[in-house]
Amino acid sequence: MTYEVHEGYAHLPEDLLQDLLDGADDLAGQVTQILEPALEQREQLRSAMNSLGLISTLVPRESVTVAGIDGGFAVERTSAVDISLSVAVGVEGLTGQTVYWSGTQYEWWTKVSRHDLENERLARGVMVAQELAVLRDAPHGLR
Repeated sequence: MTYEVHEGYAHLPEDLLQDLLDGADDLAGQVTQILEPALEQREQLRSAMNSLGLISTLVPRESVTVAGIDGGFAVERTSAVDISLSVAVGVEGLTGQTVYWSGTQYEWWTKVSRHDLENERLARGVMVAQELAVLRDAPHGLR
């Protein structure tokens, strides 16, 4: 069985992509509005963090391999049941060194169950456990 590999943008409808791009300025404005008060107090905040010992100087160290782990989950509430899915993946960092994972770099789980508001909490908990399992097996110096 062969699969086609597509790189770059997904095949989104052109008008949807244009609408998303048209809304970027408004989105940036909303982010600025929320962050601006903190940015205006940047020096005071930095001084307070420094006095609490929360800022330190990075000591150069030998390059190590790096892995990043992330996960996601979804609960689809159909008319009859809830379908839960969670996934966690591990990826190589950009250090120039490559290591080989002894097993899969991902975990996934799915469950069909009766409607229950706690299904979302269950899916989130499974996702976190999956992230930790992938992290545990990552053969990297920094993870």
